Amino acid sequence: MKNSSFVVAIIAAVVIAAAAIFCVKQNKTIKESNSTIEALETQLSTSRDSENELKAMTLQQNEELSDIMSELASIAGRTTALKEDLENGNAAMSQANNISESIAAIRKKISSLEQANSSNIRRSKEFQKVIDNFKEVVAKQEAEITSLKAEIETKNQTIKTQQNTIDSQVQTISKQKEELEALVAKQAKSLFDAGADLEEIGDASPKVTWSNNKKKLAVMQQSLYQQALKYYQMSLEAGYAPAEEAIATVSAKITPAAE
Repeated sequence: MKNSSFVVAIIAAVVIAAAAIFCVKQNKTIKESNSTIEALETQLSTSRDSENELKAMTLQQNEELSDIMSELASIAGRTTALKEDLENGNAAMSQANNISESIAAIRKKISSLEQANSSNIRRSKEFQKVIDNFKEVVAKQEAEITSLKAEIETKNQTIKTQQNTIDSQVQTISKQKEELEALVAKQAKSLFDAGADLEEIGDASPKVTWSNNKKKLAVMQQSLYQQALKYYQMSLEAGYAPAEEAIATVSAKITPAAE
């Protein structure tokens, strides 16, 4: 009887021990499962966040790419306008410099966009292809504006050379005009002086008593006044103002018979 009770006790102990072990294992399994579930939930949440971020990034990329495309189109239009101005002779270097600044700014924007997405392993090849295409367009526009700058500089230099030539010619003409005016003024004064000398000689005619000599002397005197009058008139026409008064003075000395 005692033996039977001992066996039952052992069996009960084994059952309890087995149950305990089972419970421990079950708890461990449940904890591991819970950890796994939590990890999966975290991964799912992260995946969803990444997906949302990717979508947001894609929208931003599209907006930035659209802006870049618009700016490239604007630069192309301004470059075309610059070409037309160059053909019409109205192109200014400031126009070309402004376009160069815009090209530098768009190049910087493209580089910044490319770098911002360089760490995204899910970035599509199409995106990089678009970026590369933009780079190529920018490079062509940059080369074109550089060429236009050189052409503008050449034309500006030509215009400057021509202007220097014109300025030199204007200075030469101005100097020649001044010299001519000085010469004319000198000639006008010389004519006036010649007329004054003749008038003075006429005034200084000697007094004679013989009628025949008096008549000859009068004719000579009037001839001197007539010649003086011509010189005065020529001097006035040449611009010598004092000749006007001298003309009036000598004219009063000329008798009608002698005219």
